[in-house]
Amino acid sequence: MSQQRLLYSLLLIFALALAVGCGPAFNSGADAPAYRGIDPLTDDEATEVPLSGGADGSDDTVGGDCCGSNEAEMVTVKSLEPAPDSSDHHYRRPLNLRFTGDASDSVFRVRGPGQDGLTEELTLMPAEWSEAGTVASVQPVAFLAPDTRYQVMIERDDSMFSYEFTTSSVGTPVAADVELSGLTYDVRIHGENVASPAGLAPHLDSLSADFAWLWQFHAGSDDAELRLETGAGLQGPEELSQDSCTPTASLFDADNALELTGSLFAAEASRAVLWLGAHPVVLQEVLVDGDFHSDATAISEVAISGWLEVGGLAPLLGAPLVADGGSKAPCDWVQAMLGASCESCPAGSEQCLWFALESLDGSLLDQALESVATNAPQLCDGSDAFTSSLSCALASGRPAAAGLWWCVGLAIWLGRRRQPC
Repeated sequence: MSQQRLLYSLLLIFALALAVGCGPAFNSGADAPAYRGIDPLTDDEATEVPLSGGADGSDDTVGGDCCGSNEAEMVTVKSLEPAPDSSDHHYRRPLNLRFTGDASDSVFRVRGPGQDGLTEELTLMPAEWSEAGTVASVQPVAFLAPDTRYQVMIERDDSMFSYEFTTSSVGTPVAADVELSGLTYDVRIHGENVASPAGLAPHLDSLSADFAWLWQFHAGSDDAELRLETGAGLQGPEELSQDSCTPTASLFDADNALELTGSLFAAEASRAVLWLGAHPVVLQEVLVDGDFHSDATAISEVAISGWLEVGGLAPLLGAPLVADGGSKAPCDWVQAMLGASCESCPAGSEQCLWFALESLDGSLLDQALESVATNAPQLCDGSDAFTSSLSCALASGRPAAAGLWWCVGLAIWLGRRRQPC
């Protein structure tokens, strides 16, 4: 490329960065609250929350004494999720408790509102423990109630520690005068939302600054049913624009829909299709759930999981599939780059990877999705933002800069299928 043409290219990138991307523009409503999420059964210390003492007057800070009958067996409470006196715990999340040593013989009790204060004892499922016995995940049989005070008691030998927390208001039923059909949400995906495979997190972080997953809900066959259509958006300097090169399509087939119960929407389906730019990626045995805020200005604690057909990733991987002069199968790349192993899919002979995103939030947008046909990526000649940015991020082995989104416009101007990274 001549120096003059390179200069024109740089000027074009700069101009595009200042302009609003092609497609309809969106403006977001109120931001959804952020919930702290941790892997409940890992023994690391990344998310510790120091304690300030229990409701019973004990001082169970890190290094304090709790939950042991003698000095040799001393185990202290290290961190709690939700934290004492917090008020942001989501009603569907488990309680995650960390200890300085093996506390797997502890007994947990949770009390909610009764006639005389916090006296109504909840029925709990058996606690799940990490291998070292230092982290416990405790889940009531029934969901907690939103905007409600609870007391947690931890008993071990002759010691007891207790504290209280309050659930957030998320989970309150959607107001009767709110019409959900036609509402569109901006769902951002970050590495911290990846539950599996963990190696996917850095690649998603390279995209999260500009890429938006757009969800639009539509009325189903009755008031308790919703259908979900997805698209993609690009975050410009001032506003979000729909990507006109990514198809809008139903997440599920015609036989499946989301069931709405209060604020909770949920669905189980044998198959779902996610469009990643020009490429449909299939999930088998998929689960989706989340909560509307009561005024529908946001959705929170959205999770999606299923068995991802690894063969569908091949068109996205591009350069990483070629190493040492030979072609690598998608499962080889998954093992090398994501640290995960393929397994047989639940249906058919395909190879699959367990895929799970959790704790996603979405904010309400003021404009509906515009329909984009499934042949749009072909008409765009492979220049959709997701594909271009992801391929550059994977090929370079480093997070993609926000400016890579504007490689799309440059690639079109140069008349090439994909701009080199």
